[in-house]
Amino acid sequence: MELGIKRTLKGNLNGKGLTFGTWNIRSINDKEGELIKEFENIDLDILAITETKKKGKQTVELQNGHIMILSGVQNEKRAQAGVGCIIKSTLAKFVTKWDTISERIIMVQLRLEDKNTIHILILYGPNEDEKAEVKDKFWDEVTEVVDSLNGDIIVLGDLNGRVGIQDYESGDVIGKNGEAIRNNNGTRIIEFCIQNDLLIMNTFFRHKEIHQYTREVKNRNEKSIIDYVLVCKRLRRYIKDVRVKRGPEINSDHYLVLAKTKLGFQKPDQIERRRSSVTREVVRSYRLNNRNTAMSYRRRIQELIETQPANEEQDLEIMWENFKFILLKAGKEICGTTKINKNKRQTAWWNDDIKHEIKMKKAAWKNYLCGRNMDKYEVYKKHRERVKQLVMLSKKKSLEEFGRKIEHDFHANKKLFYKVLKIFDAITKTHR
Repeated sequence: MELGIKRTLKGNLNGKGLTFGTWNIRSINDKEGELIKEFENIDLDILAITETKKKGKQTVELQNGHIMILSGVQNEKRAQAGVGCIIKSTLAKFVTKWDTISERIIMVQLRLEDKNTIHILILYGPNEDEKAEVKDKFWDEVTEVVDSLNGDIIVLGDLNGRVGIQDYESGDVIGKNGEAIRNNNGTRIIEFCIQNDLLIMNTFFRHKEIHQYTREVKNRNEKSIIDYVLVCKRLRRYIKDVRVKRGPEINSDHYLVLAKTKLGFQKPDQIERRRSSVTREVVRSYRLNNRNTAMSYRRRIQELIETQPANEEQDLEIMWENFKFILLKAGKEICGTTKINKNKRQTAWWNDDIKHEIKMKKAAWKNYLCGRNMDKYEVYKKHRERVKQLVMLSKKKSLEEFGRKIEHDFHANKKLFYKVLKIFDAITKTHR
């Protein structure tokens, strides 16, 4: 749906960054008034709501000018799932488009500044015990939406998956904070984030457990993290905090997840544009663990020092700069260097073949949507299975290579070896 007003945001809006929230409210029926009250008390700009169990698709203008968008199942079906979004009145004029895609997906487009568009996806994922076909369909639909967008992306919602903690499989999409358990849905979330350069922001901020776990069933002593805030990597620096807020109450076993940002309030000339990949060169210092290499390094330093002109009047700072130059020059010559791209994927099993096959799978899915028939769907299924096989084989090969490297590092670089042991100890605890 297109809106009539298409303005751009310049300068401050209420003097603060945008604040987002996501909340599984366990049915919106008879809760609208209570929900709006909590929305205003927290001073949210956008609130994603899931499991609304509201049928049909509708847009409602609420009191005080707020807008509520709802997307549910068709009226003849039993009430289930359902997603929604509440947009603050002062922000509503910056919404340029929204789309109620299904009872599990809503897309809202914000224009915060010229050529700076943000897309908010509100998602409600299938349960862990749902059939694989249902899960595949949901993530295929989400991927199709993401592929059609041009701009930054923020995902809010209950994804019904537990992603665990950072490990070899997840790469850099997960931070160092989270819960210990990972399930099938969590693995799907991780793979979706890897493929679309998204970060699971719940795991990047350290908080007490009561401000991390998003769902709790006290009488069964169950708690989990299944409600998420995902953002594209370019927006990472604009996210100030993501945490659970326990004060708001709406008779649900889920807590409100709050994300505070610095988005929307820089002047146009202060907005950081998309940056090209930043590559830096580092010395392979671990090679100094080899005795012969270390001796060569010392000899080269001595040679470089002897070539320096004697000058007793140099101040301490200049002497240090010269000595640092000698150390680095000798290190580069003896140990060699490697280039590190900070924007490059850190997942070892990701490769060009997988990337290509994913593109083929997406193309097959789009072709199926253009003319739905079983032949086109079978082509899509073949590509989907091919992707799964490639990922499985690549992970196996990557782990084998990693094992060989660790076996070598036990002798050549014991510091790295024991560092990796600590990581694997954390992974083991994840699956206990």
